[in-house]
Amino acid sequence: MENNGVSTEELARMITRGFEEVDTQFQRVDAQFEKVREEIGGVKREVQEIKQILLEDHRKRIEKLEDQVQELRGLLA
Repeated sequence: MENNGVSTEELARMITRGFEEVDTQFQRVDAQFEKVREEIGGVKREVQEIKQILLEDHRKRIEKLEDQVQELRGLLA
């Protein structure tokens, strides 16, 4: 069967090729999303590390202030 000079077989090959191209594009997009997921994971780890550093620093500073307050109380008593 011919339609506009394109046989059914040629049309089937063109459709198959089109689906293969779409599949290839989806694979590329999936790979890019995987890279993004990895980057986000890295950023999350770095933020967590920074958070821990800041919390530890604040804990030390608060303890130092508490010690100084105790010392002042001792001097004023």
